[in-house]
Amino acid sequence: LTARVTEPSPPATGDPETAARLYLEDHRDRLGIASTTFFSLPLERRYESETAGLTHLVFRQRHAGIVVFGGEVLAHVGRDGRVLEAQTGAPWPSGAQPNLSVGLTAAEAVVAAAQVLAAAPTDLRVVSSELGPERETVLASTQFREPVPARLVWFASATDVRLAWELSLHLDSSHWYSAVVDANTGELLFSHNLYRDDQPRGSVFRAAGVPH
Repeated sequence: LTARVTEPSPPATGDPETAARLYLEDHRDRLGIASTTFFSLPLERRYESETAGLTHLVFRQRHAGIVVFGGEVLAHVGRDGRVLEAQTGAPWPSGAQPNLSVGLTAAEAVVAAAQVLAAAPTDLRVVSSELGPERETVLASTQFREPVPARLVWFASATDVRLAWELSLHLDSSHWYSAVVDANTGELLFSHNLYRDDQPRGSVFRAAGVPH
């Protein structure tokens, strides 16, 4: 899921971030951003393309303190302060009814994902956990080569959003999965083998033409 606006704004003075935020506010409906009061849009990354004369700004959509999976918001600003383009991944559906209930623990989500992608671990343990909105948790098992980070995210579809666990499961030298599991049903919503897949499966966003 992506949304894109390519109508340049008028030239402007001042900081490119200010110009970008004003542009996002003006086009929030087309970009799938409900409002600047509904979403906090912290600036996650800012970098310059000196040859092109552009400032690239990457914001991150959040609701209730929880990040939107694949919900990056990018704006590209020229030297004259003109915003040339903005794009979002996983736009927030206009009729979404977010539900903050969580039926599965992070450990249960790891087991649900592993049952689909490999085999359920038998010695899974919680290494650390936090009480914030995203309930960031680190788990470990001898089945995984590295500790498993987990956090709650919003997973957007065309019509609604689900609360889900985002996981990183490093199984072996050819299987390292980024996975998203429904936080109530245990359904595997997204998986991407970082070692093998050319394209991930699910509604993840990749910005075309933006250097990493």
